[in-house]
Amino acid sequence: MYHVLLGSDDPNFTEMRLQALQNLEEFLKSEELKLIKGDQNFGKGKEQENLKEMDQAGSGLGSTVANLTYTQGLVTPGTSIATLIAMTTDPLPIVRNRVEAMLRDIDAKYAGMIQSTATQGVRKAYQLQLHIRGTSSDGTQRAIRGIRACDVSPYATTNARIDPSTGLPRHSNDGQAVLSGLYQRLRTNRQQRRSFLTSVLRLFSEDSREKLRLEEWIFVADNVAMFPYQVRIYIS
Repeated sequence: MYHVLLGSDDPNFTEMRLQALQNLEEFLKSEELKLIKGDQNFGKGKEQENLKEMDQAGSGLGSTVANLTYTQGLVTPGTSIATLIAMTTDPLPIVRNRVEAMLRDIDAKYAGMIQSTATQGVRKAYQLQLHIRGTSSDGTQRAIRGIRACDVSPYATTNARIDPSTGLPRHSNDGQAVLSGLYQRLRTNRQQRRSFLTSVLRLFSEDSREKLRLEEWIFVADNVAMFPYQVRIYIS
């Protein structure tokens, strides 16, 4: 049943698909907790345990379920980071905050993993915004900008911060890069910060292997212009 639900695009099954995903998430969480508890108890009786029997007993029910659900096979955590980076540009703050918390946990456990896929995440962010905002109600194409209004702007110049004709902040103090969360995650490490900025700026080079269209260049340029830079860090 889960295969049918998750493989269907029928909007009538949207709530059931969400419930199926929530059930799978809870199951995988419970399996992970069992593994953690098993690791904690392993040291107590490891000399009396049979390693072969232990391997068979905990052979990975969660992994089996994941393999049956995902038709593309095993997926390493690193392959999903670019998608998570793109999701930090979601218009809904609740989605952005949750995804940024996940990236924070990943960065704490696996240093450098986010930076290694950051540029790919920037490009995926453009694709996501293209799907979300690319077409207006009258069917015309919209320019995808990499700027949004600050959630809280202490320097706001006016209560009406958004220009209704463009959907963009009226003044630079009222706006921020849609990928500002990603840059804030990387800027504390000088090497990661420089590597990320270099790879992003390389997208504008004529020698770049990745060929971007003008619309995507504008999106990337907006982000580069509005990243929350800290001058003292660069001088020191």
